[in-house]
Amino acid sequence: MLYLDTYTDYIKQTAEFGISPFEFAVNSDNNYPGNIKSSHHIFISVQYGSALVIVDFEEYLLNAGRVIFLKKGQFFTWRRIDNLKGIMVLYTDSVFNDVVSNISASPNSKYINCAIVPIAIMDEKRFANWNEILDQLQIESVWESELTIKIIGHYLSILMLYFFREVEGNSMQLNLSDRKAELVNQFIGLVNSHFSEYKSPKEYAEKLSITPNYLNSICNAVLDKKAGEIIQDRVILEAKKMLSYTSLTVSELSYQLGFNDNSYFGRYFRKATGLPPEQFRKNYPDS
Repeated sequence: MLYLDTYTDYIKQTAEFGISPFEFAVNSDNNYPGNIKSSHHIFISVQYGSALVIVDFEEYLLNAGRVIFLKKGQFFTWRRIDNLKGIMVLYTDSVFNDVVSNISASPNSKYINCAIVPIAIMDEKRFANWNEILDQLQIESVWESELTIKIIGHYLSILMLYFFREVEGNSMQLNLSDRKAELVNQFIGLVNSHFSEYKSPKEYAEKLSITPNYLNSICNAVLDKKAGEIIQDRVILEAKKMLSYTSLTVSELSYQLGFNDNSYFGRYFRKATGLPPEQFRKNYPDS
């Protein structure tokens, strides 16, 4: 069983795969102050209670019957915990690659690149089906056999297919099967890889073999944002992470983010957040 003061160690110590029940009782300030950056992909399945999970500075409500998927490299922590109970599943790319040779071709690849944090909201019957898969994973996880990891990989593939079918069937989620949405996901994937090099929609449009105007059009249609805003959001998110979780100077991190002019980065950050970088670091220190 994982508790609020032990789950971070469990995540850090898990090698390729882990599954465990968790129980987070209300603590003194109703918050968990620490942030964790996981090297795993994580499913958090809630069976009882509620809480806010903060993922890369955005809040998501979790309560009974909800499952959230966190991709590796995301920072997350908890707020407003109210007797939260559920199951946590962790896995690395290598576990799933044992079944699917290329993770980029897997059923969850579009969500790995997408800006949306996917949440499945299940009714009682569908959540019971989901829990049956988790039960099988838990049973298999205690076996000691050279075939165990392969069997776990196959159960994981079923788990992921089930989860993302639920997400796509939920009217609250974006329908990613649309061609425009697929292009936007490709764009977001490029931004995730090249945000420190390219700050202009034109550069990304060239890589997608479309015009900057069309890129803006589909971003507006799918996400209600301009392409430039999506690029800026990704740069600012990385800047926030570096200010909160590293000791780099503002000059050093601005250079890493592709800004040759430190003062220009300061103006860029302040325009987007309302705070200069130094003030943001004071307001949101890594605890």
